[in-house]
Amino acid sequence: MAKSILAAPLCPHNPPQYFSYQNTHQFAQLWMLLYQYHAWQPEPEATQCLEQLRQLVALGYKACRPFLQRRSLYALYRNQFLQYDHGDFRRHLSLVETFAHSMTKMVQLAMQSYQAQAYPESYEVYLQTLEAIFKNEKIILISQQEIAYQLLDELRQLY
Repeated sequence: MAKSILAAPLCPHNPPQYFSYQNTHQFAQLWMLLYQYHAWQPEPEATQCLEQLRQLVALGYKACRPFLQRRSLYALYRNQFLQYDHGDFRRHLSLVETFAHSMTKMVQLAMQSYQAQAYPESYEVYLQTLEAIFKNEKIILISQQEIAYQLLDELRQLY
């Protein structure tokens, strides 16, 4: 499933092994649910989620740095993320969908970069951060946890 969820255009810099456009929408929907849930949570929980998102964005950027084209694309999404109060979606609720699609694209680019680097040790930290982000009450309550777990399991099996 992760192979079809993490979508990116096919070209020499985007390996076709597990990226396609088919289910990008599902992955973006998981981000939307996460944002919508945390937008109204008390400060400690919402702040923790925001810090995890910032960490994920930073780790992804680090993974993309060795690859000029991916780094340039990632930087566009990262700059957009940082432009709005360093990704504080709670202050920009009208942009939640934009944030969701940007996060989807950043994860895709990071995954391509990790694959191109033969999954370095930092990949485990990246996956742990993704797991921490998606193990939340809202996703569990609306039965989307299975999709999140399938995605995370398949990402773990890639290396």
